Amino acid sequence: MNCKNCQKEISEDANYCKFCGAEVVRSRISGKEILGQVFAVFSGWDNSFFRTIRTMFRRPEVLIKEFLDGTRKKYFKPFAFLAFCTSISLIVMNSLATKYLEQYTFSSQNQVKAGISSLNNSSEEKLDPTKEVSPEEEAKAKYLQELIVKYFMMISFLLLPIYGLISWGVFGKPFNFGEHLTINAFIQGFIALVSTSFFLISLISSDVFYILTFGFTIVYYLFAYGRLYQYNFLRVVLSFFKFIGIVSLGAFLIWGIGYLLGFLF
Repeated sequence: MNCKNCQKEISEDANYCKFCGAEVVRSRISGKEILGQVFAVFSGWDNSFFRTIRTMFRRPEVLIKEFLDGTRKKYFKPFAFLAFCTSISLIVMNSLATKYLEQYTFSSQNQVKAGISSLNNSSEEKLDPTKEVSPEEEAKAKYLQELIVKYFMMISFLLLPIYGLISWGVFGKPFNFGEHLTINAFIQGFIALVSTSFFLISLISSDVFYILTFGFTIVYYLFAYGRLYQYNFLRVVLSFFKFIGIVSLGAFLIWGIGYLLGFLF
């Protein structure tokens, strides 16, 4: 008979093709086989995906060093880990964002005006606390908030090269830019899971838990990189201020380029 994958002739009793290595399948797909495949996937995840989560929680520096040194099968691949965790976050956020916004609506006219000012870039609305907000303006501000809730982690996923560049500038050697991208993929994936957990807790408790996500992101970055570089507390703090300086400089350059383009065109 011939192999169904490479079409080369193999013996009738062969279990694998000696040319391409494919398994010889003689039976039809059954429910039992599907359950076996599903079990194999989840049992494999228990040995890689969940181990990755546990190690990132307790000792991120161990995972990062082992993976960069060549221990690859033990842990989930970094960019697959980030993509999967971001997908979970997007599904949860998109499903429950409306409920979240219904529970924690804008508490004052000033908050609505802040959202409107972000959309319109209007200084007059910021300076006039007595001006009433129209239903249309309030809808625009709430729409902006909904976008942030739904797609915050997707934005973080797309900004991964920027995160890698900043961490490379802040911490530098012995890791190159590609290795910093890998480190950030692990960190961002873990943060996506924690942020989603905080979001779910906020639905049954207080929106403070979801707001804490932003502080957790900074603290966990400093924790992971501090452990990785074996920094003491003072060096971690100095790295944080270096990070603030680089981000501020980048924001200033982007603002300057935007202002110049706006002036020219």
